[in-house]
Amino acid sequence: MKLLVVDQSTVVRSFCSKTIEELGHRAYTASNSHLAIKLLDENIIDGCIINAHLPGNSGLELIYEMRSYKDLADLPITLMAEDKIARDFAIQLDKLKVVTIIQRSELSESTLARVVAVMQNRAA
Repeated sequence: MKLLVVDQSTVVRSFCSKTIEELGHRAYTASNSHLAIKLLDENIIDGCIINAHLPGNSGLELIYEMRSYKDLADLPITLMAEDKIARDFAIQLDKLKVVTIIQRSELSESTLARVVAVMQNRAA
């Protein structure tokens, strides 16, 4: 699988990329929504992990933009957020077909392994 990680933190992008590659998959990274769209245009991506709090356009705005493209309409997306965001936007996230929501503050190798497994099941 080819996964795109979108987060403003170099540390988070590096951790996710390393973990995804250790799981046997390819990782692409972007620090903001503009770079994410560019990577999505240039590559075939199987799923995305997006931070809700991106600089400039938020993660939700990025997801809205992605869903406006026919070829990205069903792309599996995991949103990294905190509990309050997940509760406040639960209906919106469901309409946007966000597959999973993970707590950014609790990001771990096992969490990423579960996310990748969910995305693989969605892609199958």
